[in-house]
Amino acid sequence: MRTAEATIARAVEEAAEHMETQEIAEARRNAQMLMQHLLGTDTAGLFGRWNDQLPPDLQARYAGLVGRRLRHEPLQYITRRAEFWSREFYVDPRVPVPRPESEHIVEELLKDFPDKNAAPRTVDVGTGSGCLAVAIALEFPQAEVIGIDVEQGALEVAAINASRNNVSDRISLLHGDLLAPALERLGPGSVDAVVSNPPYIGEGEAAALPAEVIGAEPRRALVAGPTGLEIFRRLVPQAALLMKPGGRLYLECGARQAGPVEAIVAAEPSLGHLRTAPDLRGIPRVVVSGKEG
Repeated sequence: MRTAEATIARAVEEAAEHMETQEIAEARRNAQMLMQHLLGTDTAGLFGRWNDQLPPDLQARYAGLVGRRLRHEPLQYITRRAEFWSREFYVDPRVPVPRPESEHIVEELLKDFPDKNAAPRTVDVGTGSGCLAVAIALEFPQAEVIGIDVEQGALEVAAINASRNNVSDRISLLHGDLLAPALERLGPGSVDAVVSNPPYIGEGEAAALPAEVIGAEPRRALVAGPTGLEIFRRLVPQAALLMKPGGRLYLECGARQAGPVEAIVAAEPSLGHLRTAPDLRGIPRVVVSGKEG
């Protein structure tokens, strides 16, 4: 994509127009973010150069970035950046893109553990990029956090993010299925909190997801099985076994899943449902339960 005027402004405007034709949400923001990535600058820096000429080599590189976005590759994979909990995280196709809905898990944890000097031993199941584990470690400077993922590539990404946020010394990353590695290393009744944004999409729902989600993000991190509840059914009993009396379990779930997830929790004798927190759209999003003390 080359523009006649070859200015940054015109290139961004043309890119946004192309994206709008492909029904890409927030097309102008996407076009601007790709230009910022190309130029290695922030928003202020971009607008400071808004009317500068864009050299032909940069026009060609920008066209390549825009082309990737037009093919519905997630913006975060192109720029290798995603924001979570007011921090910047490295992401690539080995991990799902962190989303604002998962920030409610951290908010709910902070309600139950309001003392920032506390040291709740916390396990993040399906850590992916490590965004939850890192956010919790940053909020609790004395806490030990354990991130678990079945994908070795995801753990490599999580390690990058722990290092970039200077919390590598307090985050242990374990490879394995759900809570099995934590139970093996720590034993039953050993942690204060378990958090998870597990796969919760049913196989029948997957086809309806946007192409940039189901076509680009790791399917295993998104799709749980026929109903979407399969991981919850396996994870809840393990969490009940791993947690100390008085421990807390925080589960992100999909729209219309809160009731079934609450029922799975209620079926576990040692757990009780405490509350379900909505996201910013009012959708019940985080099911919080506690182990009897």
